[in-house]
Amino acid sequence: ETPATDGRFIYAYFGQVGVVCLDMEGNIRWTKDLGTYATANEWGTGSSPITDGHLVYLQCDNNDSSFLVALDAETGDEKWRIPRDEKTNWSTPFLWRHEKGTELVTSGRSKARSYDPSSGQLIWELGGMSTIVVPTPIAGKDFLFVSSGY
Repeated sequence: ETPATDGRFIYAYFGQVGVVCLDMEGNIRWTKDLGTYATANEWGTGSSPITDGHLVYLQCDNNDSSFLVALDAETGDEKWRIPRDEKTNWSTPFLWRHEKGTELVTSGRSKARSYDPSSGQLIWELGGMSTIVVPTPIAGKDFLFVSSGY
């Protein structure tokens, strides 16, 4: 996992330990325990948090109970949590901003999916992924790129 920042705070995900929010002086503002889950081959987690300044998003795909969650950036309070029909993968979600709006895009073993960042509601999904998913979706101009493998 790689920490994320919005310029005010730093958000770090430590897998089974949880999420920590620090101010720019290194003081802990809040922590959030997201639970402990089994992962494929006991390889652990690897998805990084991302933020839009108001919410912190985490993709927590594991072998027990996968989910996508949005936390309030100021308090760590859970704003929404969406179950995912996925097993362990290590991809980081991506906020895709385009002329029609913003989508929270995820890659998974079974499908790539797009969610509404404010509610977690599913927008679209497509299949054809592989059993190990590490790459983060990216965009350029009017195109979104999702891939799988490592």
